[in-house]
Amino acid sequence: MEQKSTILIQTYEFLKMMIGVMQHFPRDQKFLIANRMQNLISDLLDLFVEAYYSSGSDKKIKLMEANVKIEQLRYYVRLCYELGFFNSIKYGLIIDKMQELGRMNGGWIKSLP
Repeated sequence: MEQKSTILIQTYEFLKMMIGVMQHFPRDQKFLIANRMQNLISDLLDLFVEAYYSSGSDKKIKLMEANVKIEQLRYYVRLCYELGFFNSIKYGLIIDKMQELGRMNGGWIKSLP
C-alpha cells in the first residue's frame, strides 16, 4: 500500500517540478511542447490514481498505460534537451525522476497477482 501512495506523491512532485521547468521554455514552445508534456504528466498522475482505486485486471491495464505515457514523455524530454530548453544537469535530474517513476510502476505491476 505504501508503494502505491508513494508513486502518487512522486508523480505529483514531478508534475510540480516540471511546471517550474517548463515556465522557462521559449514562449512559442510553452503552448506546444510544454503543454503536451504537462498533459502527459497529468495523464500519468490520473492513471496512477485510477489504478490505486481499481481492482483486478483494470489495475494492470492502467499501469501498462502509464508505462506508455512514461515512454512518450521520455521522447519529449530528450527533444527539449536537444533543442536546448534545459542544460545537462537539469536533464539528468528529470531523467532520474522519470526512471524512478518507471521502476516504481514496474514494481507495482510485478506485485499484482
